[in-house]
Amino acid sequence: MNFQDLQRVETFQTYLDLALRKGRESRAGMKRPGRKVAPIDVIKNKELLRLSTVNKTISRALNRILTRFPTLDHLPPFYLSLLKATLEYSQVKKSLGALNWAVGKVNTFTTLYTVKLKKARELSLVHHLPKEYVGRISSVMRQIADPLIYLEEVRKVMKRYPAIKTELPTVAIYGFPNVGKTTLLTKLTRSTPEINSYAFTTRNINVGNIRMENRTIQVVDTPGILDREKKMNSIEMQAELVLKHVANVIVYVYDLTEPYPLKDQKKLYARVRKQYPALPIIPYLSKVDILEAGKIAASGLKCLTDYKMVEKEILRRLRVR
Repeated sequence: MNFQDLQRVETFQTYLDLALRKGRESRAGMKRPGRKVAPIDVIKNKELLRLSTVNKTISRALNRILTRFPTLDHLPPFYLSLLKATLEYSQVKKSLGALNWAVGKVNTFTTLYTVKLKKARELSLVHHLPKEYVGRISSVMRQIADPLIYLEEVRKVMKRYPAIKTELPTVAIYGFPNVGKTTLLTKLTRSTPEINSYAFTTRNINVGNIRMENRTIQVVDTPGILDREKKMNSIEMQAELVLKHVANVIVYVYDLTEPYPLKDQKKLYARVRKQYPALPIIPYLSKVDILEAGKIAASGLKCLTDYKMVEKEILRRLRVR
């Protein structure tokens, strides 16, 4: 899934103004009939073209939004769960439904007023009906003002979603904030994500690929976790969703230089092993080049300390699966 192509959702007034302008332009640009036609029929034909143009312009704009937004019921489990963790699922669905309703109402009013115009025999009525039609269409568009505003906010959130290929074998890098997960991703995939020195640097999911033995392995750098499963924020929830729906292997990163107590890091490791028993977990110790002599032995950890060793272990674990 890739949500980067979602285009800006404009306000109802923008779409309405565009449709009315195009309607006026179509009416003004209509060619004179080649044969003699009654004046009332000339005006009627111009107004019929105007109604048709307004209808097409609004319907195309709203349908473009509906077709470019993903069908919620058909999203892969990871993206559906991510959407529910970062947005109000029911409100997204309701807003998209409101646009679908508006398309139907605009089409219905266009059909209704097209019939009325064709039957009109008085010039005053031919002038009045298009004004009434515009009023009805304007009312419909005003009723989707809030859904359009909300869908623009939804678009902004979705554009930040990671482009994860759920069909690829996937390695999830997991652990506390700022323990070296993003640095490990950089070494494994040769990618260049942003790396800073404060907690919760990774506020979204970073993704890279490794090419080994003629296969592509996806590596996902998850946001930092503080081991508070029942009180997770939306950032931490993303990491859990990767493990639940995408990961085939977990690389758990320990860090002996950070203020997070080792007992807490071990506790989180134990929870992950218990919660995802089917997933192989590779313990990795970061920042070994700045550790004091003897600190690794004192920790009691049995971890890989070199990213090349991690690469080999990932490949071994994926061969087994």
